[in-house]
Amino acid sequence: MLTEAHYPDWAGLHFFAEGTPYTVRIGDGPDVECPPFAVTGPTSRSIRLHLTQSVAWSLGVTPVGWARFGRCPANTLANKVVDGREHSTFSRLAPLLDIVRDGAGQTSETARRIGEFLSRKLPPRARNESQVLALHEALRNPAIGDVDGLVEEVGVSRRTLERLSSNVFGFPPKTLLRRQRFLRSLGKFTINPDRGWSASLDGHYVDQAHFVRDFRSFMDMTPSEYAQMPHPILSHIFGRRLAEHTADNGRGRRI
Repeated sequence: MLTEAHYPDWAGLHFFAEGTPYTVRIGDGPDVECPPFAVTGPTSRSIRLHLTQSVAWSLGVTPVGWARFGRCPANTLANKVVDGREHSTFSRLAPLLDIVRDGAGQTSETARRIGEFLSRKLPPRARNESQVLALHEALRNPAIGDVDGLVEEVGVSRRTLERLSSNVFGFPPKTLLRRQRFLRSLGKFTINPDRGWSASLDGHYVDQAHFVRDFRSFMDMTPSEYAQMPHPILSHIFGRRLAEHTADNGRGRRI
């Protein structure tokens, strides 16, 4: 049995190809066996994965991806796992499950077919896409630490910002800012754990106790407990995705 504690993230599409089904737990919720096509909404709590021998594909959905593909407010799926085959927003992507199952052991070919399928299904630009991109970049800017800063950077009213945050990002602006400063800190530690937690703290933390409170809130454990856990998935796969939260040039498999 392999266990991983995955940090809060944007939404994700997960396709079980073969092996033994795995379970997930978001925050302090129950363990849930993932359906063959599982959708995780945006999260503000850790996702605890329990796997044995499984082959699965995961596609991250950034806020701009949600703005294009999503047909429901992101906050309705926040901190939830649903069956994508039965959800009105994502059922049209269910053929991806057949693609990953047909391509067992053919990673490059499967990735090519996934890309072609998504290209055919790609909707036009969302009407508010420029605002979504501006808010996403503003959240990634370590110089911005409060909602007023987001409002000024995005160039919208506070009310519009609140609505955009809930509908596309899944959470209110204050929660997104808290999550972002936590992820910047976790990202620095993940990339270079020899620095230690103190040297990894984001500049918007008052002190280490402030960070520990946030860590417990987001990850349901202490920083020390997290550091002592093995991270076989995070270290090999999710590390590049975590970089997207912490640097402008982050890279990862996203839509």
